[in-house]
Amino acid sequence: MTNQELITFFYDCFNRHDLDAVEPMIAPNIIMHDTFMGETSGIDQFKMLGAMFLTAFPDQHTTILQLVNEGDLIASLHKHEGTHLGDFAGAPPTGRSFSINGLELFRINDGKITEFWRHDDEAGLLRQLGMMPEPAAEQA
Repeated sequence: MTNQELITFFYDCFNRHDLDAVEPMIAPNIIMHDTFMGETSGIDQFKMLGAMFLTAFPDQHTTILQLVNEGDLIASLHKHEGTHLGDFAGAPPTGRSFSINGLELFRINDGKITEFWRHDDEAGLLRQLGMMPEPAAEQA
């Protein structure tokens, strides 16, 4: 399986909410760089991050917009969509839908994801869920 096929399959499994199918793609000592969890490591932390999003947004779907492969790195420009139907960041469900873009970077060695950077539009997500105010309009 090529690195691009691995990442495409990774997102397919996540879209099916099958974290068990994702586990064989992840190195046990994966290093994660995430805006919510900070820098952490280990497959349990990775699965905790996935479960947090799948619990809060059970209808979530990720669409790959572009994959770029450079050596052992794959960059994924993508769109996340879903509805806030479970607790998220300490807030009860709002029932609001969202659509945000993100950029995730994966390091792959020996067919496993060994490092993961997640940079999604969290501010846009929080605004769409009503958890953060819209920016003030500029005055002319």
